[in-house]
Amino acid sequence: MRLAAALSFGIVRNRPFVDGNKRIGFVIGVLFLELNGFRFEASEEAAASAVMALAAGELDEAGYEAFLRENSIRA
Repeated sequence: MRLAAALSFGIVRNRPFVDGNKRIGFVIGVLFLELNGFRFEASEEAAASAVMALAAGELDEAGYEAFLRENSIRA
């Protein structure tokens, strides 16, 4: 979970792309989880809220990790 959160955090907060940083950051984190045996089960609304809070600085990396942990199960 920690690495998935770090990947998402790095992309969302550092904005390496011209557009789509929140979307790409979210997808990279979830893809990392799925490639490592987890299934992400949060609703679209909850995921969007968490990524928006991450981008706005309202949620830190540890908080996003907790969100991922609460919404993922081992597949």
